[in-house]
Amino acid sequence: MRDTPTQGIYYVESPRDGRAIFVMPWRGNMLVGTTESRFRGDPETVHPLMAEKHYLVGVLRHYFPRHAHLQVREIIRFLRRHSRATGRRRSRLPSFA
Repeated sequence: MRDTPTQGIYYVESPRDGRAIFVMPWRGNMLVGTTESRFRGDPETVHPLMAEKHYLVGVLRHYFPRHAHLQVREIIRFLRRHSRATGRRRSRLPSFA
């Protein structure tokens, strides 16, 4: 794998649990995601979990070790409906750069 992704979209799998992760260079930064965590509560209060951040940074560092110095500049967390029957929602942390 390349030391630094500069173009294209990379599909990698977490060495911890095999989940799919995408790495995309964007405007001199990288977008990395996604994760999913259950969220129950007011959608206005959703925020990224530190565990999600550490998970994605760990995957990025595994495949791109030159990014051991990586600093997270922004984290975005979205909600999506998980099940119409239960009304549960799952969070989605699609990217940070």
